Amino acid sequence: VPLSEFDMLILPAGSYNTLLNDRAVNSLKDWVRAGGKLIALESAASFLAGKPDIALTRRKPAQAAAAKD
Repeated sequence: VPLSEFDMLILPAGSYNTLLNDRAVNSLKDWVRAGGKLIALESAASFLAGKPDIALTRRKPAQAAAAKD
């Protein structure tokens, strides 16, 4: 099913290393740029953090502790 048929995609926690190869990640980025909404939870967000052209970074332990205060 093409991503263009959806307006939102939720990636729950899980392993995405084999499911989302570079080509799939690029398609996902293009879909978001075209207006798609992406919600990535826990390990899905960690998987996407640091990928080129994705404005998502991992928190450092000190940042995470400060956010809880």
